[in-house]
Amino acid sequence: MTETNIRAWRKKHGLSQKKLANLAKINVITLRMIENGKSKPLAETLQKLQDAMKAIEAKPAKAKKRKAAARTKPVAKPPAPMIDLKSWRKKHGLSQAKLSKLAKVSLNTILNMEAGKHEPMKGTVQKLQDAIKAIEAKPAAEVKPVEKPPAEKPATPVIDLQSWRKKHGLSQAKLSKLAKVSLNTILNMEAGKGKPRADTLEKIKQAIRAIEAKPAAEVKPAKAKKRKAVPKTKPARKGRGKSRKTTETGPIKLSNVDLELLNRILNMSESEKIELLKKMM
Repeated sequence: MTETNIRAWRKKHGLSQKKLANLAKINVITLRMIENGKSKPLAETLQKLQDAMKAIEAKPAKAKKRKAAARTKPVAKPPAPMIDLKSWRKKHGLSQAKLSKLAKVSLNTILNMEAGKHEPMKGTVQKLQDAIKAIEAKPAAEVKPVEKPPAEKPATPVIDLQSWRKKHGLSQAKLSKLAKVSLNTILNMEAGKGKPRADTLEKIKQAIRAIEAKPAAEVKPAKAKKRKAVPKTKPARKGRGKSRKTTETGPIKLSNVDLELLNRILNMSESEKIELLKKMM
């Protein structure tokens, strides 16, 4: 028996190298080397292989069929085709979250099924079919359609805030305090930088109504701050004796000594005046 015959016989009977080696009571490496033609088997090894082959061929064919049948798994039947889930859900007025809760499946499963992203598992399909049957069995009165939230009314536009504020003699800080909004909100609204929120508009409108409802006497215009006048003073005159401080108002009073000195200077010649100035410097 050659190595080719051993491999062909083993494959015909659906045996692995390990299985045949165990049946023949030889090493699996020995069998592998014999089949690959790397070593020649001993007479004793060939005898063991032949005995194992005869024993396998002597077994009835029924046992082989049973084993083959045990190996093959039964093919699962494909699930029944699903209806158009999205159309059915909308027809019965159910939201995706409500249907997922009734069918006891995740919300992502419903979203993916309606979008056709993946095929659902058999168990998921069965749960949905059970939920669909249960909902269809209920009277129409019990299945409440999904109520849509009422649409919000657009906010009415605010008047020209800056003109109105100046007309009523209010500062931006005063208006922000009365309306209970931040000063930056008033600044941005008057500059047209940002769109105010609905609640901010409502607060400003209420403040405007409250101010307009008051008599004109109660609304005091904003007072401008007066700056204090600083009195101007002349710098002290340098000369002989003590420095004298003078103000803008009133004539300058000179003593007799000063008058005499002034007369002397006036009567001096030009050269004498120059000499006097040099001594003073």
